[in-house]
Amino acid sequence: MSSQSKTAQQPVSGKNADKVFKGVAYACGILILVVLAAVALFLLFRAWPLIGGDQKANSATISNFTGGKATNFWGYVGPLLFGTVLISALALLISFFVSVGIALFISHYAPKKLATALSYVVDLLAAIPSVIYGLWGGLILVPAIYPFWNWVAKYLG
Repeated sequence: MSSQSKTAQQPVSGKNADKVFKGVAYACGILILVVLAAVALFLLFRAWPLIGGDQKANSATISNFTGGKATNFWGYVGPLLFGTVLISALALLISFFVSVGIALFISHYAPKKLATALSYVVDLLAAIPSVIYGLWGGLILVPAIYPFWNWVAKYLG
């Protein structure tokens, strides 16, 4: 009987389980990096004809896109890139001060019950992906405020 109990499988020790988990985590991380590199290479190879190919064909294509205002790749992409960086910087600037104000209010000035409720609301808002906010803004907010902005454009120019 004692020989059977000795041959029974022993539970996996914590060190072995840690090594297995570490190996799986590293493999998953490397897989993510490989997939990201593959996507980047795919996009680069697909975009290379426009970036470094026949400049006359590129100029004609970009000129058609821009209505004749830009004739090269960077003349077309430059304003788009500048606008993206400008809007991102403005959004970060505005959101920084709003978030610091909310954090100070919750941590120092709000009553305990209100602070608890507001912290739950902030956590809930942080858990929702920003794409959902953009979708909500495009589908619901824009049609709702369109008459107001139409009036502003008409009378205030």
